[in-house]
Amino acid sequence: MNAPKNSSFADAVREATSEVKAPKNPGFIEAVRKLNLLPERELERALGADRNAFRLLKHLHASDQLERREAIRVWAEGFGVTGIDIADTLVDREALLLLPRQFAETHQIMLVYRLGERITAAISDPTNKSVIQEAERLARVPLSIVSALPDELAEAILLHYPA
Repeated sequence: MNAPKNSSFADAVREATSEVKAPKNPGFIEAVRKLNLLPERELERALGADRNAFRLLKHLHASDQLERREAIRVWAEGFGVTGIDIADTLVDREALLLLPRQFAETHQIMLVYRLGERITAAISDPTNKSVIQEAERLARVPLSIVSALPDELAEAILLHYPA
């Protein structure tokens, strides 16, 4: 008898994070150019015809051109926001649960912690104002937006939300 496709939680996480659709981040591409991390030809090859900035980020990290924490910072700055190391952040479960899991998974947004009257929300696409507005409506509090790497955010959502 064949084992089910997702025989373990780890397999489910790997499958979910491998299918993450990263947002466009032209600011990241420009930052990589300014940092002169790659020759232009190699940069263009890593981006590909679809101009996938996240593929470029993964290439830079895998080739040791960009350390992980620096990658988080430069990725976020490409959007003009602060980055968060979501894998190394303590999550306030009470804040987290103000957004339904389905909404969090669909829109790749996760409420992380409360600071005063605001909640910090990690999102893969901080330019998506309609998702941010809907998250504020659902949570009933104003949000402070930070950027998280798309694959790490998808994994964090799977790990922190109850099944």
